Amino acid sequence: MAQSEAYSSSYPWSGYWWPQKQDPTTTWNLYDDGGPLALYDQYVQATRGYNPGAQQWQAQHKANDASWAGHCQAWAAASILTREPPRDGVTKAGVTFGQDALEGLITSVYEVPSIAGFWGQRNDTSAPGTGIPRDDFDPAWMDYLLRYYVQEHGSSFVMDTDPGSPVWNFPVAGFERSTSKNGDGSVRVKTDVWFRKPSAGVAGYDPNSFFRKTYEYDLWNTADGTGSTGRWVSADRPDFAWAADGHKASDGQTRRNPHLDPKIVEEILGYGIG
Repeated sequence: MAQSEAYSSSYPWSGYWWPQKQDPTTTWNLYDDGGPLALYDQYVQATRGYNPGAQQWQAQHKANDASWAGHCQAWAAASILTREPPRDGVTKAGVTFGQDALEGLITSVYEVPSIAGFWGQRNDTSAPGTGIPRDDFDPAWMDYLLRYYVQEHGSSFVMDTDPGSPVWNFPVAGFERSTSKNGDGSVRVKTDVWFRKPSAGVAGYDPNSFFRKTYEYDLWNTADGTGSTGRWVSADRPDFAWAADGHKASDGQTRRNPHLDPKIVEEILGYGIG
Protein backbone atom coordinates (compact mmCIF):
# COMPACT_ATOMS: atom_id res chain seq x y z
CA MET A 1 0.00 0.00 0.00
CA ALA A 2 1.35 3.42 -0.98
CA GLN A 3 0.64 6.46 1.15
CA SER A 4 1.07 10.21 0.69
CA GLU A 5 -0.13 13.42 2.28
CA ALA A 6 0.05 17.15 1.61
CA TYR A 7 -1.26 20.36 3.14
CA SER A 8 -1.75 23.89 1.93
CA SER A 9 1.24 26.06 2.76
CA SER A 10 -1.14 28.85 3.76
CA TYR A 11 -4.31 27.54 5.38
CA PRO A 12 -7.58 29.18 4.34
CA TRP A 13 -8.88 31.29 7.20
CA SER A 14 -11.92 30.22 9.15
CA GLY A 15 -14.52 32.86 8.45
CA TYR A 16 -18.26 32.33 8.38
CA TRP A 17 -20.83 31.34 5.80
CA TRP A 18 -23.17 34.23 6.75
CA PRO A 19 -26.64 32.67 6.25
CA GLN A 20 -29.24 34.60 4.32
CA LYS A 21 -32.07 33.34 6.50
CA GLN A 22 -32.61 35.26 9.71
CA ASP A 23 -32.72 32.82 12.61
CA PRO A 24 -33.72 34.01 16.09
CA THR A 25 -31.09 31.70 17.58
CA THR A 26 -28.23 33.54 15.86
CA THR A 27 -27.30 37.09 14.94
CA TRP A 28 -24.77 36.17 12.28
CA ASN A 29 -26.22 37.83 9.21
CA LEU A 30 -24.41 40.32 7.00
CA TYR A 31 -27.41 42.65 7.22
CA ASP A 32 -27.77 42.60 11.04
CA ASP A 33 -27.89 45.80 13.03
CA GLY A 34 -24.36 46.17 14.32
CA GLY A 35 -23.17 43.68 11.70
CA PRO A 36 -20.55 44.09 8.95
CA LEU A 37 -22.63 46.16 6.53
CA ALA A 38 -24.18 48.35 9.22
CA LEU A 39 -20.66 49.18 10.43
CA TYR A 40 -19.60 49.84 6.85
CA ASP A 41 -22.47 52.32 6.44
CA GLN A 42 -21.41 54.05 9.67
CA TYR A 43 -17.84 54.33 8.43
CA VAL A 44 -18.85 55.80 5.07
CA GLN A 45 -21.16 58.24 6.85
CA ALA A 46 -18.29 59.31 9.13
CA THR A 47 -15.72 59.66 6.35
CA ARG A 48 -17.81 60.75 3.32
CA GLY A 49 -20.88 62.33 4.87
CA TYR A 50 -23.55 60.02 3.44
CA ASN A 51 -25.05 56.60 4.17
CA PRO A 52 -24.53 54.28 1.18
CA GLY A 53 -27.32 51.91 2.25
CA ALA A 54 -25.33 48.67 2.05
CA GLN A 55 -27.12 47.15 5.03
CA GLN A 56 -30.58 48.01 3.71
CA TRP A 57 -29.85 46.63 0.24
CA GLN A 58 -28.56 43.37 1.70
CA ALA A 59 -31.64 42.90 3.87
CA GLN A 60 -33.96 43.59 0.93
CA HIS A 61 -32.18 41.47 -1.68
CA LYS A 62 -30.39 38.68 0.15
CA ALA A 63 -32.90 37.34 2.67
CA ASN A 64 -33.72 33.72 1.85
CA ASP A 65 -35.86 31.10 3.60
CA ALA A 66 -33.66 28.13 2.66
CA SER A 67 -31.87 26.97 5.80
CA TRP A 68 -28.63 26.30 3.90
CA ALA A 69 -28.60 29.45 1.73
CA GLY A 70 -25.72 31.75 2.50
CA HIS A 71 -22.38 33.01 1.30
CA CYS A 72 -20.17 29.92 1.58
CA GLN A 73 -18.84 30.38 -1.96
CA ALA A 74 -17.73 33.93 -1.16
CA TRP A 75 -16.11 33.01 2.16
CA ALA A 76 -14.36 29.99 0.63
CA ALA A 77 -12.82 32.03 -2.20
CA ALA A 78 -11.88 34.94 0.07
CA SER A 79 -10.31 32.66 2.67
CA ILE A 80 -7.95 31.28 0.04
CA LEU A 81 -7.10 34.48 -1.82
CA THR A 82 -6.96 37.17 0.88
CA ARG A 83 -5.11 37.80 4.10
CA GLU A 84 -6.91 36.97 7.34
CA PRO A 85 -8.10 40.16 9.09
CA PRO A 86 -6.31 41.12 12.32
CA ARG A 87 -7.43 39.18 15.38
CA ASP A 88 -8.07 42.37 17.36
CA GLY A 89 -10.01 44.06 14.57
CA VAL A 90 -9.54 47.72 13.68
CA THR A 91 -11.03 51.06 14.66
CA LYS A 92 -11.33 53.64 11.90
CA ALA A 93 -13.09 57.02 12.07
CA GLY A 94 -14.53 56.06 15.43
CA VAL A 95 -16.09 52.84 14.12
CA THR A 96 -14.81 49.57 15.58
CA PHE A 97 -14.78 46.52 13.33
CA GLY A 98 -14.15 43.18 15.04
CA GLN A 99 -12.38 40.44 13.16
CA ASP A 100 -15.67 38.74 12.25
CA ALA A 101 -17.06 42.00 10.87
CA LEU A 102 -13.95 42.47 8.73
CA GLU A 103 -14.26 38.91 7.46
CA GLY A 104 -17.89 39.65 6.63
CA LEU A 105 -16.91 42.68 4.54
CA ILE A 106 -14.31 40.68 2.60
CA THR A 107 -16.86 37.91 2.08
CA SER A 108 -19.36 40.47 0.74
CA VAL A 109 -16.80 41.69 -1.79
CA TYR A 110 -16.21 38.10 -2.94
CA GLU A 111 -19.93 37.39 -3.41
CA VAL A 112 -19.25 36.70 -7.10
CA PRO A 113 -15.89 34.92 -7.30
CA SER A 114 -13.90 34.98 -10.50
CA ILE A 115 -13.64 31.31 -11.47
CA ALA A 116 -10.29 30.00 -12.71
CA GLY A 117 -11.59 26.46 -13.22
CA PHE A 118 -14.76 24.46 -12.56
CA TRP A 119 -15.05 20.66 -12.53
CA GLY A 120 -18.25 18.62 -12.32
CA GLN A 121 -21.69 20.20 -12.19
CA ARG A 122 -24.24 21.12 -9.59
CA ASN A 123 -26.47 18.10 -9.00
CA ASP A 124 -30.06 18.42 -7.78
CA THR A 125 -31.24 14.88 -8.46
CA SER A 126 -30.31 11.26 -7.80
CA ALA A 127 -29.58 8.54 -10.33
CA PRO A 128 -32.94 7.06 -11.42
CA GLY A 129 -34.31 4.50 -8.99
CA THR A 130 -31.28 4.51 -6.71
CA GLY A 131 -31.50 7.46 -4.35
CA ILE A 132 -27.74 7.76 -4.88
CA PRO A 133 -26.43 11.04 -6.29
CA ARG A 134 -25.27 11.01 -9.87
CA ASP A 135 -21.54 10.78 -10.44
CA ASP A 136 -21.28 14.31 -11.80
CA PHE A 137 -17.72 14.72 -10.56
CA ASP A 138 -15.26 12.06 -11.75
CA PRO A 139 -13.08 11.00 -8.79
CA ALA A 140 -10.08 11.10 -11.11
CA TRP A 141 -10.56 14.88 -11.30
CA MET A 142 -10.73 15.24 -7.53
CA ASP A 143 -7.61 13.12 -7.18
CA TYR A 144 -5.78 15.23 -9.75
CA LEU A 145 -6.86 18.55 -8.22
CA LEU A 146 -5.68 17.52 -4.77
CA ARG A 147 -2.28 16.59 -6.11
CA TYR A 148 -2.00 19.62 -8.43
CA TYR A 149 -3.16 22.38 -6.10
CA VAL A 150 -2.27 21.10 -2.66
CA GLN A 151 0.69 18.78 -3.19
CA GLU A 152 2.46 20.46 -6.10
CA HIS A 153 1.65 24.11 -5.41
CA GLY A 154 0.80 24.22 -1.69
CA SER A 155 -2.41 26.07 -2.48
CA SER A 156 -6.12 25.37 -2.11
CA PHE A 157 -9.34 25.04 -4.07
CA VAL A 158 -13.01 24.62 -3.19
CA MET A 159 -15.37 21.63 -3.18
CA ASP A 160 -19.12 21.37 -2.70
CA THR A 161 -19.22 18.51 -0.20
CA ASP A 162 -22.99 17.94 -0.43
CA PRO A 163 -23.88 15.71 -3.40
CA GLY A 164 -27.55 16.70 -3.22
CA SER A 165 -29.48 19.92 -3.74
CA PRO A 166 -27.91 22.08 -1.00
CA VAL A 167 -24.53 23.61 -1.77
CA TRP A 168 -21.86 23.60 0.93
CA ASN A 169 -18.62 25.05 -0.40
CA PHE A 170 -15.52 24.50 1.72
CA PRO A 171 -11.86 25.33 1.04
CA VAL A 172 -9.51 22.34 1.00
CA ALA A 173 -6.70 22.48 3.56
CA GLY A 174 -4.96 19.16 2.91
CA PHE A 175 -5.30 15.45 2.28
CA GLU A 176 -3.98 12.02 3.25
CA ARG A 177 -4.08 9.40 0.48
CA SER A 178 -3.47 5.64 0.37
CA THR A 179 -3.64 3.28 -2.62
CA SER A 180 -3.78 -0.46 -3.24
CA LYS A 181 -4.12 -2.63 -6.34
CA ASN A 182 -7.42 -4.20 -7.35
CA GLY A 183 -7.58 -7.57 -9.08
CA ASP A 184 -8.79 -6.00 -12.32
CA GLY A 185 -5.74 -3.74 -12.57
CA SER A 186 -7.42 -0.62 -11.27
CA VAL A 187 -6.22 1.20 -8.18
CA ARG A 188 -8.34 1.53 -5.03
CA VAL A 189 -7.79 4.94 -3.45
CA LYS A 190 -8.81 6.07 0.01
CA THR A 191 -8.40 9.79 0.55
CA ASP A 192 -9.07 11.79 3.70
CA VAL A 193 -9.65 15.41 2.70
CA TRP A 194 -9.33 18.11 5.34
CA PHE A 195 -11.57 21.16 4.96
CA ARG A 196 -11.63 24.44 6.87
CA LYS A 197 -14.79 25.02 8.90
CA PRO A 198 -16.69 28.30 8.61
CA SER A 199 -16.49 29.30 12.26
CA ALA A 200 -17.14 32.79 13.58
CA GLY A 201 -14.80 33.94 16.32
CA VAL A 202 -11.88 31.76 15.22
CA ALA A 203 -8.53 33.36 14.42
CA GLY A 204 -5.36 31.82 13.03
CA TYR A 205 -4.66 28.11 13.22
CA ASP A 206 -7.09 26.19 15.42
CA PRO A 207 -7.13 22.38 15.20
CA ASN A 208 -10.86 22.40 15.96
CA SER A 209 -11.67 24.55 12.95
CA PHE A 210 -11.08 21.77 10.41
CA PHE A 211 -13.15 18.73 9.50
CA ARG A 212 -12.38 15.60 7.51
CA LYS A 213 -14.26 13.62 4.89
CA THR A 214 -13.17 10.19 3.68
CA TYR A 215 -13.61 9.31 0.02
CA GLU A 216 -13.00 5.93 -1.62
CA TYR A 217 -12.80 5.38 -5.36
CA ASP A 218 -11.16 3.27 -8.06
CA LEU A 219 -8.93 4.73 -10.76
CA TRP A 220 -7.65 3.28 -14.02
CA ASN A 221 -5.93 4.53 -17.16
CA THR A 222 -8.07 5.48 -20.14
CA ALA A 223 -7.91 3.25 -23.20
CA ASP A 224 -5.86 5.76 -25.16
CA GLY A 225 -3.35 6.04 -22.33
CA THR A 226 -3.61 9.82 -22.14
CA GLY A 227 -5.21 10.09 -18.73
CA SER A 228 -7.26 8.35 -16.08
CA THR A 229 -10.87 7.97 -15.08
CA GLY A 230 -12.62 6.46 -12.11
CA ARG A 231 -15.71 5.37 -10.23
CA TRP A 232 -16.85 6.18 -6.74
CA VAL A 233 -16.87 3.45 -4.12
CA SER A 234 -17.99 5.50 -1.13
CA ALA A 235 -21.57 6.80 -1.01
CA ASP A 236 -20.24 10.14 0.15
CA ARG A 237 -18.70 12.14 -2.66
CA PRO A 238 -18.38 15.82 -3.61
CA ASP A 239 -20.73 17.41 -6.12
CA PHE A 240 -18.26 19.69 -7.88
CA ALA A 241 -15.00 21.55 -7.39
CA TRP A 242 -13.73 24.95 -8.43
CA ALA A 243 -10.83 27.35 -8.08
CA ALA A 244 -11.07 31.14 -7.79
CA ASP A 245 -8.60 33.78 -8.88
CA GLY A 246 -10.39 36.94 -7.71
CA HIS A 247 -13.81 38.55 -7.51
CA LYS A 248 -16.15 40.27 -9.94
CA ALA A 249 -18.51 43.21 -9.56
CA SER A 250 -21.34 41.20 -11.13
CA ASP A 251 -22.13 38.17 -13.25
CA GLY A 252 -25.04 39.82 -15.04
CA GLN A 253 -27.34 39.28 -12.08
CA THR A 254 -27.99 41.36 -8.97
CA ARG A 255 -25.70 39.38 -6.75
CA ARG A 256 -22.98 41.52 -5.22
CA ASN A 257 -24.08 44.42 -3.08
CA PRO A 258 -23.81 47.51 -5.35
CA HIS A 259 -23.56 49.81 -2.32
CA LEU A 260 -20.35 48.15 -1.10
CA ASP A 261 -17.14 49.64 -2.54
CA PRO A 262 -14.18 47.21 -2.43
CA LYS A 263 -11.76 50.15 -2.27
CA ILE A 264 -13.43 51.43 0.89
CA VAL A 265 -13.27 47.92 2.37
CA GLU A 266 -9.55 47.91 1.64
CA GLU A 267 -9.27 51.34 3.25
CA ILE A 268 -10.85 49.95 6.42
CA LEU A 269 -8.62 46.88 6.41
CA GLY A 270 -5.44 48.72 5.55
CA TYR A 271 -4.45 46.23 2.83
CA GLY A 272 -5.60 45.01 -0.58
CA ILE A 273 -7.97 42.13 -1.17
CA GLY A 274 -7.69 41.76 -4.95
